[in-house]
Amino acid sequence: DPAATMVVMPADHIIEPADSFQRAIGEAADLVDAKPSRIVTFGIRPTYPAEIFGYIERGKPLDETSAIAFEVEKFREKPAAETAVSYLASGNFYWNSGIFVWRASTILEALRKRQPQILKKLETIVASWGTPQQAEVFEREFSAIEAVSIDYAVMEHAKDVVVIQAPYE
Repeated sequence: DPAATMVVMPADHIIEPADSFQRAIGEAADLVDAKPSRIVTFGIRPTYPAEIFGYIERGKPLDETSAIAFEVEKFREKPAAETAVSYLASGNFYWNSGIFVWRASTILEALRKRQPQILKKLETIVASWGTPQQAEVFEREFSAIEAVSIDYAVMEHAKDVVVIQAPYE
């Protein structure tokens, strides 16, 4: 369903409190519903200058009343130590949580533009779904997808990205 709103998140996170996370996901979905081409991500306020995390540089508030949703200036990959210190000191950076909310059509279009070879393999998998060849096609096509992070593949090039300051840890 191209109009479906998707939540994409790592499987190895424990997020507490759960009710705060659920509310934040609802807020992100509302932002996507208001503008379906928008991508929403969550930024975690850094507590120390980490070199092992990617960062999100926040821009201006999404609107004048928002204290938690900001335009994204740029995604920054894992920085050197001195850069991480400057990110922390600026107050304008979040750790990248790797959690995204978007419309299916938005991510498919982004892949079409930036990673057509990945999209082609995904479309081959979808076409085989429910057939006797499903498992074979899935194994072959999925294992042949280039290992590239969504940050490199899509997020660094996306135009309408909003970061919500995570109300959870």
